[in-house]
Amino acid sequence: MGCDGGTIPRRDELVITKKRPERKDKDAELFFRWRMCALSQTPLQEPVVTCPLGRLYNKEAVLQKMIDRASGTSADAVAHIKNMKDIKVVNLTPNPSFKRQSADKGDVYIDRSVSPYICPVVGIEMNGKFKFIALWSCGCVLSEKSIKEMKTDICHKCQKPFLEDDIIVLNAAGEDLEHLEKRLAYKKVNGKGEKKKSDKRKAGESSSMPEKKVKNSEDKPKSEASMVTLKSCKQEASGSSITNEVYKSIFTSDIQKRSSQTDWITHTSF
Repeated sequence: MGCDGGTIPRRDELVITKKRPERKDKDAELFFRWRMCALSQTPLQEPVVTCPLGRLYNKEAVLQKMIDRASGTSADAVAHIKNMKDIKVVNLTPNPSFKRQSADKGDVYIDRSVSPYICPVVGIEMNGKFKFIALWSCGCVLSEKSIKEMKTDICHKCQKPFLEDDIIVLNAAGEDLEHLEKRLAYKKVNGKGEKKKSDKRKAGESSSMPEKKVKNSEDKPKSEASMVTLKSCKQEASGSSITNEVYKSIFTSDIQKRSSQTDWITHTSF
């Protein structure tokens, strides 16, 4: 090139090309998302819980994070979880063909493509190749295929009714994740508004209630029923006195008549 010793540059030294992004192993990514806790990055162990965004956690790891927020890493994974109402224990269906191994051994082949859980209706494995959902009302985990094929508002596993807002797409991505994030933001805003309204109503009711004055029994007016009973008692008493006088008059008149007759006879004899 420059007659400076016969050095010839290569093409990659003259032309600058963009580096290709590293390709992720899809199988490894699916294995991590569906078999590992999103917080502690350890294998999922029952009880398994999910959040309104569809992530899967070990319940023990979430509880430890709630107790000590400053400890550990992956704080963004549970930033939207404030209390126990923000998580739901999921009801998973075990896969009978899955064999758990205590440790990886060199002489034992472990098929990592086999998922430990399946859909109880269709029977497909929960390995990320198919969409799975969790029902927030009952916690049952089903495949989206089973919900679409059997269009009902009753859970196919526990036979409990559910609403459309109860459907949570597990390990959601793309449009599904955006939909769940919007729903979560709406519920937070709506929940705060309802709480403020209820507080205002309680405050208004407490201020509008009149103060109760305690009066003595002497100051209380007599009821109509008590007045009627008093009148009836007086009438009965007067009636009884009249009858007594009548009886007395009858007997006294007879005695007086007899006494008068005896007096007349005595006077005439003399």
